[in-house]
Amino acid sequence: MSGFFEWVTGRHTYEYGVVSRTGRYTCQCGAVYRVTTTKTPVADTDIVTCENCNRIIDSWGQSTSFSSYYLISRPG
Repeated sequence: MSGFFEWVTGRHTYEYGVVSRTGRYTCQCGAVYRVTTTKTPVADTDIVTCENCNRIIDSWGQSTSFSSYYLISRPG
C-alpha cells in the first residue's frame, strides 16, 4: 500500500466477534479516505483501488482482517 495512513482513533469496537478500528488514508494522488479495518472469523480476498487515480491502495488474500475505504475528499 503506497500513500500515508494514520489511525484516527485508538478505540477498538468488539461486537459479535468482530473487531474494528477506524483510520485515515491519503493516496499518493492526494485523495483522502476514511478506513475501517475489521477482523472477523471469516476469511476474505479482495483488492481496493483509488477512485481518483485507480492505483491499488490495498489488497488481501484469504485474510480474516480486511479494510473498507470511504472517499472523503479528492485532490484539489
